[in-house]
Formats: sequence, structure tokens, C-alpha cells
Amino acid sequence: MLQLSTEDMILLVNKWVSDLARENHITPVFKGYHNGQYGSYTQSSGFYKSIRFQKDDLDVYIDYDDEDEGGLFKVTILNDLVGEQLKWANPTSLSKLKELLGMMKQPPAAFINYINEQAS
Repeated sequence: MLQLSTEDMILLVNKWVSDLARENHITPVFKGYHNGQYGSYTQSSGFYKSIRFQKDDLDVYIDYDDEDEGGLFKVTILNDLVGEQLKWANPTSLSKLKELLGMMKQPPAAFINYINEQAS
């Protein structure tokens, strides 16, 4: 099995999220320094290890777990409409994170159903 470095895993997740944003499935929430009205952003400390984006009324946070040597991520999904956090099993492997991000292409209701199915 291919073993990816921490940097490679983080870059891969950033690419997946960037692709979703480019295809207008999600709206990124930047944690960097804004330096212009046209959305130019620069890297700040830890920018690539922590990603936040929105899909309709859902806020999604993905953090790389520095404490864990196994290359796992912590995912938090908040539903702003009802003011609660959706249940998601953490820590999350890279393959499970890819599956989760793939569901972002679905309508919000289908995505929420997927989350609820994973929790049961």
C-alpha cells in the first residue's frame, strides 16, 4: 500500500476542496489574510492544515490531527439552520474523507442523509 507523507495528504485534501469550490459545490471560508477586493489570499500559519467551507446551511471544518501519526483528520459539520452539529465519527481516514468530500456534489438533503447513515 502506498504511504503518503503528511504534506502530500494535506495537499491532496486541499486539491479536493479546491476542485469542489471551483465547480461551485461549496463556498470556501478563508482563514488567511485578504489583500484585495478580488479575493486574493495569502497563506497564514496553519492555513493548509485547517480548512473551512460552507455548503448551503452547513459549515464544514477539516483539521489535520498533528498529534496522530496515522494521518487522520478531524471533521466537524455544523448545521446553521437548526443550530446543531451533525454526528460524524472522528478521527477520519484519508479515504473516508475523500468519500465525504465526494458527497459534497450531491444536494444538501442527500449529503445530510449520508451523514446520518454513517452515524447509525
